[in-house]
Parts: sequence; structure tokens; C-alpha cells
Amino acid sequence: MKIILILLALFLNCVSAASADDVLDSMEKAKKFYQEGNYSKAVSELQFSVGLIQEKQVERYKVILPDPPPGWTGDKTEISRAGGLGIPAGITVSRAYHGNDGQDVTVEAVIDSPMVSGLAMIFGNPVLMGNKRLVVVNGEKALEEWDQADATGSLQIIIQNRMLLTVSGTHLKSKDILYEFSKRIDFNKIRKMLQE
Repeated sequence: MKIILILLALFLNCVSAASADDVLDSMEKAKKFYQEGNYSKAVSELQFSVGLIQEKQVERYKVILPDPPPGWTGDKTEISRAGGLGIPAGITVSRAYHGNDGQDVTVEAVIDSPMVSGLAMIFGNPVLMGNKRLVVVNGEKALEEWDQADATGSLQIIIQNRMLLTVSGTHLKSKDILYEFSKRIDFNKIRKMLQE
């Protein structure tokens, strides 16, 4: 039962009391169920609250994916969430882009996933990099992978140890395309969002 109280306190702190909305209503219901001793309903309502909060997060993170450059089209943004037992385990936001010359690029952001901290260790250990090369993209450490023969590659960028931003492509004329897409991403906006 301590876990329920901790979760409730955490999420109440995450949302401003001044902005009464569906999230706060749901948390109030969870609190009422808990006080009545109906723990199953309290847990279920807290899980619903988590889902509502994640929806708000997803809407915020959708804006970090860049518009397509001239001569390219962009698909609809895809969103997925991972987690279980009401505990969020990351949000993934991705968008595919297509050039009129057959080039394809995908930009994907994974936020607050345990995978991000695991990958961060690779950045500090050259032995684990394999055929990847350490580079700097918009002031952030990144891993570049490029296969000239297959015309495929990727840039993996970790931002504030909370987000893994991957720009990957196939049928590319040059790895410069990966850098072109990364330059279209507002890294300052991302850093600010991750601090909020």
C-alpha cells in the first residue's frame, strides 16, 4: 500500500494543482478509493492517471520531430509507450521521411527508457562502439554508423541521459543526409522540455 501512496504523491507533484483537469480528477478518485480500502480500484485509477499524463507528454514530444526538407515528404508521426503495472517505461515518437529520389530517413526519439541509460555507457567506452564512430551533433555526443556499400547509416544522440534521438536512413546518396536532418531538430527546445 506504500507503493500506491508514493505513486499518488509523485503524480500529484508532477501536475500543478492550479490546473484542474482529467488527470487531477482521476487522481482524486484513486485517493478516494484508497481511503475507502478499495485498493484494486485505486490501482486501476492510478494506472488510468498515468495514461492521461503520458498522453500529455506525447503531445509535447511530437513537436520535436522536424518538418521534411525541400524535396522530401513526411509520414504521420507514430507514437508508442512502454510500461507495465502503471509504471511508465518510456515513450517513443518517430516519423518516416521519403525523398523523391528513393532515399528514406526515419527520426526516432525514445524518452525515459532504461535503454537510454544503458546506451549511454557505450559513449564512454570505445571498446563497445564496434564499427560506430564518436562524433558531435549540435553540441551533443553522438554515434555515427555508416555503410557505404549498402548506403545505410544512423546517428544516435543521447540528450541529458533521458532521450535517445536516432536519425537513420537507407538508400542514401551520402551520410550528409543524416546530418542535414539532425540540423533541422531544435536541440535547445528538447533540452528545455527535458528539464520541465
